[in-house]
Amino acid sequence: MRITPQQAEKKSVASAIPKRPVQNTPSSPGLTAEEQKPAPKAENAQKSGQQNAGRPAIPRRPAQTPSSPGLASGSSKQPEKQAPHTEKGGEEKSKQQADIAEQKTTAIPKAAAPQKSGKADIAEQDTVSITKISSEEKPGKLADISEQKTAAIERSSLPKNADALAAQNTVLLEHQPVPQPSSKVPGHTLPTTPPPGQDNGTDLSLQQGMPPVRSDDVFESAEDFAERRARVNRVMIVKKRRKERKEGKRFPLLARIAVIILLILIVLTSGGGGAAFAYYQAQLPQLQGIADHSLFQTTHIYDRNGKPLYDLYDKQIGKGRRTYVDYKNISPLLVEATVAVEDKSFWENPGFDFQGIGRAITSGGSAGGGSTITQQLIKVQLFEGLPRTPERKIQEIFLAAGLNQQYPKWKIMEMYLNTVNYGNINYGVEAAAQDYFGLKPKCDKKTNTCIPAVAQLTLGQATLLAGLPNSPTTLNPIYNKENALKRQQQVLASLLRDKKITEQQAKQAADEMKKFKFVSHSSQQKMQAPHFVNFVIDQLAQVLGPENLRNGGYSIYTSLDLDLEKKVEQITYSNLYEETYDKLNGVYTVLSRDRNVNNAAVMVMNPRTGEILAMNGSVNYNSSTPEAQGQVNAVTQTFRQPGSSFKPIVYATAFEMGWYPGMILPDRETLYPYPDGNGVNGWYTPQNYDRQFRTNIPMTARKALGNSFNISAVDTVMFAGIPNVLNMAGRLGIDTVAKVDPKNTGASLALGAKEASLYEMTGAYAVFANKGKRVPPVSILKIVDNQGRTIYQYDPKKPQGQQVVKPEVAFMISDMLSDKEARYLEFPPGNDLELPDGRPAAVKTGTTDSFKDNWTIGYTPYLTVGVWAGNSDNSEMHDVIGLTGAGPIWNQVMDYASKKYNFPMDGFTPPGNVHKVPVSNYTGLLPGAGDPVNEDWMIDSLQPTIYGSNYYVPTATCVNGKDQNGKPCTPPKKDDKKP
Repeated sequence: MRITPQQAEKKSVASAIPKRPVQNTPSSPGLTAEEQKPAPKAENAQKSGQQNAGRPAIPRRPAQTPSSPGLASGSSKQPEKQAPHTEKGGEEKSKQQADIAEQKTTAIPKAAAPQKSGKADIAEQDTVSITKISSEEKPGKLADISEQKTAAIERSSLPKNADALAAQNTVLLEHQPVPQPSSKVPGHTLPTTPPPGQDNGTDLSLQQGMPPVRSDDVFESAEDFAERRARVNRVMIVKKRRKERKEGKRFPLLARIAVIILLILIVLTSGGGGAAFAYYQAQLPQLQGIADHSLFQTTHIYDRNGKPLYDLYDKQIGKGRRTYVDYKNISPLLVEATVAVEDKSFWENPGFDFQGIGRAITSGGSAGGGSTITQQLIKVQLFEGLPRTPERKIQEIFLAAGLNQQYPKWKIMEMYLNTVNYGNINYGVEAAAQDYFGLKPKCDKKTNTCIPAVAQLTLGQATLLAGLPNSPTTLNPIYNKENALKRQQQVLASLLRDKKITEQQAKQAADEMKKFKFVSHSSQQKMQAPHFVNFVIDQLAQVLGPENLRNGGYSIYTSLDLDLEKKVEQITYSNLYEETYDKLNGVYTVLSRDRNVNNAAVMVMNPRTGEILAMNGSVNYNSSTPEAQGQVNAVTQTFRQPGSSFKPIVYATAFEMGWYPGMILPDRETLYPYPDGNGVNGWYTPQNYDRQFRTNIPMTARKALGNSFNISAVDTVMFAGIPNVLNMAGRLGIDTVAKVDPKNTGASLALGAKEASLYEMTGAYAVFANKGKRVPPVSILKIVDNQGRTIYQYDPKKPQGQQVVKPEVAFMISDMLSDKEARYLEFPPGNDLELPDGRPAAVKTGTTDSFKDNWTIGYTPYLTVGVWAGNSDNSEMHDVIGLTGAGPIWNQVMDYASKKYNFPMDGFTPPGNVHKVPVSNYTGLLPGAGDPVNEDWMIDSLQPTIYGSNYYVPTATCVNGKDQNGKPCTPPKKDDKKP
C-alpha cells in the first residue's frame, strides 16, 4: 500500500517517541496484576513484543462529536501513520510530541479475541475504557474533564453515520489520558499506533484496518479533542440518567439487593446457616404469635342465642377489627385468587422466590417487589412502618425461609389471610367480609357451630377482597370503588391466566361487584342493648383487663335475650311518650306530657338461675335531656329511694324473728322516738301517702303490706331492729343499704328512705321468688378465647346459689305480695298489678315523697321484673304513684315475657312445715271466745300459744255493706245505737 507523506511523517515521529510505563496507581482501576506491569522500554521492545505476541491488538475509536464524520471500514492491514497536524507551527508540534511521549495509556479489553480488522473488528468490541488524567496534570479546560465520572454510552446515542461502531453496545469512558501541551515540543499530536502485537502500555487512537483520512479530520489539538470528548460525555450522561429515571431504575440499590441474595444462598448452603437459624429463633415468639392467634382481634359480644350485640375493638391508629378464622372455614375462591395475584408459586416456593426478586431487579421495581406471600406476612407482622432497606429484605427472606420450614403452606396462608390489612380498619378477611358485604356468621345453637362470613363469599366478592392488600387505602371500595374494580380485573386476569376460571365466570364476577353498593356495615352496626353491653364490658374489664378485652378476640355469650330486650325497650318508651289508659283514674294520658314522667328503667331476670334476660337503662339511649339522660344506666348507676318497695325486706326480718302474716298492726297515728322537725311535737310521725289512717278495721301484716300502709311497716322495723333489717338487706344483695351505719338511720328505713339501685332491688325480690335462695345476677354465660377454647362457662342447671332467707319466710312474703284481694282497700280489682291471664304474681309498688320516684317490682316463680320511673334530674312527677307510673310497664313486660317463654301459671307452693292456722282477728293470737277468726300461714314451730289480753278491739263498722273484715253486713239503725 502506498504511504502518504503525512503517514510517513507520523510513523517516523512515533518511532522516536519513548513509551512511558503504565503506573499501578488508582488511576488505572480494573487492571489485572499482569496488565498493571510497566510497559517494556525501547531496548526491551523485542522481548515485550514476544510476550504479547499471542494477545490481539485492541482497536480504539477516536472520540467523536456529532460533527465528526463516520469511519468507513478498511483493509485488515495496520494503517500507516499520518502526518501530524501543523496549523500551530513546528515548534508547538515538537513540544506536543515530546509531551505525548511521557503520557501513560491503558487499553483494557473486555475479553481477548482474535484480531479482526475494520468493521468486523469493531463489532466484536464490547467496551473501551479510557483512563482519566489526574487533575494536577491538566491546566485550563482540561481540568473540567478530570472531574468526570464513568458513563455508559449506549449504541443508540452514537452518531448515525458511525457505521463501523454500530455493533457496539456501550463505550465506557474511564480515566482516559488525553494529550497535553508540552514545553519541549510545540503543537499537539495524537498517540501513535503501536506495532502489531503490542497493545499493552500503548494508547491506540487509530483503528487497525482503517483507510487513510485527511489529516485535518483526525489530527486536531488535544484541547479540542478534550472538549469534544467532554461534550459527548455530558450529553450521554444526561441521556442515560433521564432514561434511568424514566424507567424507575435504581441500579446501585438493586445491585446491593442482588449481592445480599447471593449472600443468602451462601449462608443457606454453608455453615452460616447456623447464624440464620439463630436469628430466626430470636424472632420465633412473634411468628408463633400469629399462628397462636395472638394478633389483636375483635372481641364479639352475643346474646344468649348467638345474636351479635356489639364488636369491641381498639380504635387506636394501627388497630382495628379482626376476627381470626381457621383455614378450613376460608372460601377456596379467596385462596385461589390470593395466590394467583400475589404469589403464583406459593405452594412450591421455599418462602421466597428468586425469579420474582430477579424480575424486580431487572425491571427496577416496575414488575413488583418480588415478595412472596410468606415474605409479606413477615413484613406485616415484624417490619410494618420500618424503612425498606436491603438489610430488611435479607431479614425478610431469612424469616420467610424459617417460617416455611416450620409450618405447612396451608397454615401460612391462614396466617396471611388473617393478618393483612384490607382497608377501612379491617384486618383479616373475616372483618372485611362482614364490613364490605354485610355478611354475618351463621350459627347453629344445637351444634354450637358457626359458619363465618368468609366461608360465604362469592367469586366476585372473593376476587375483590384478594386485590385489596396491595393498597388498602387507595383500593377501599367504599370510597374508591373504581380503583377497587380495576384491581379486581387484575385478579380475574390472573385467575384466567392460570385457567382457574372461565371467561364467563370472570364476567359474572366483575358485573356482580359493579352493581354492588359498598357501605361500611360494621360502622353502621349500632350497639344492641347498649346499657347491658356496657355493663358486661365493665365486668369483663375487671377480670380480663381493658386492653386484653379490646384486643383479645374473645367471644362473649351473655344471658340477654335480644328479642325480649327489644320488646322491653318498646314497652318502656310507649308507656311514657304515647297515649295510654290510666286504669286507676279512668283517663287517657301521656305520662311525659301530662305527668312529667320522662324516664324509666327495666330489669328482667330468671330468679332460679340469676340470668339477666333484659336490661333497659333508660327510655331512650340517645336522649340527652336533663329529665332523661339516656346513656346513664338507671338500672345499675342510679341510686334512688325505693320507697314502699323496701317493706318486704322489713317484714321478712320480722318473720324470721317469729312474726307471721296474721299479726295485728294497727294503722293509727304514732310518734316514734326519733327527732324529726317535721313531726308532731318534734318526733318522727309518719303518714300514709293519702294522709289517712284505717282505724276502723283490724290491720294485719298481710293487709298492711298489700295496701302499702306505713305505720304498720314502721312498727315492724321497730320490733325487728334497724341492725337486723340492714343485715337482711345485705343478705338479699342490697349492698348500698347494708353499708349504712345504724347510728345514721332511723325508723324511716322501713319506708325505703335509704337509696338503692334497681339492680339491687330486683335481685332482692328474686330471692323471695327462688324460695329464699340467692343466686347473684348473671350476665355472662360463656367466654371463648380466640382459638375456640372455652375459658369460662356458666351452667344454669347448677346455679351457685346460697340460702339467705328461710324458705318458709320467703313463701310467706310471696303469698302476701300475690294476694290480690288483700290490696283491694287501696288498689281496686283490675289494676296493673294483676296480670291479664290471671297468672299469680307477687308484686309491690313504691312511691317516694314529693313523687320523685316510682317503683314496681314483682315476680312469679320463673321470672322477676323490676321497673323504676321518674326523672334523671330528680324533678317531681305530677300525681303519679307506682301503680300508675311504673306499674303499667311492669304489667306489660311480665305478661309478654311469661308468654314468650311459655312459663306455667304456677303460684307459690308452701313448704311442708308451713300451714294455715286460725288466729284472732283482734289480737293476731289464739282466738278468744267470740273473737272473729282469721286463718293465715304460720311456721309450725312458731304458732301462737297464748290468748291476747289488753288487746285493741276496733269499733265495729259497716261501710257500704261490708264490715271491717270485708264481710257483708247491715249498717245498724239509729235506734240500735247504744247511748
